[in-house]
Amino acid sequence: MDEDERFRLTVKRLREQLGWSQAQLAEKLREQGFSQFHPTTVSRVEKGDRAVRLAEARGFAKAFDRTVGEMMLDEASGAYHDRLSRDLDDLWVERQAIRAAAGRAQGHRTSAQYLIRKFDQQELDFRLKDLPVDIQTGLLNLILRAKNETTGRAFIEDQVLYFDDDETEAEHDSAP
Repeated sequence: MDEDERFRLTVKRLREQLGWSQAQLAEKLREQGFSQFHPTTVSRVEKGDRAVRLAEARGFAKAFDRTVGEMMLDEASGAYHDRLSRDLDDLWVERQAIRAAAGRAQGHRTSAQYLIRKFDQQELDFRLKDLPVDIQTGLLNLILRAKNETTGRAFIEDQVLYFDDDETEAEHDSAP
């Protein structure tokens, strides 16, 4: 198969994959300045009855958001290239989502550190029963994890979260 045949077959394959009629493709080419392109011209190109000039090849490629080189690939290589492009696009989207999640996680970490400092500085009791259950759980997990990684302990008694850096385990166990 020569390059001209691969090009015309790629034009037809991509047009059909996108669900475009020959009239729609001709319109896209006219929008690029190829005023003489009509549906019959596209048909003749796809059948091999009309040669494609280099500028027109660029126009076809642009209509399909491809390069002229990509338009020259055989069907298997073109399908592989399309799949690879989609996978790379998906990876980019996932990368952006991960970056956004990391930013949110850093914000939560900073908030938890701030709460721990406030509790430590003011030696406050925090009444969990005043918060929704999902917030209680999330806050407890953040605070307990961070508190246990630093100094002292945090414990819960009758839905009240206490912070006590000085109390020993035995004193807490013997509390009424």
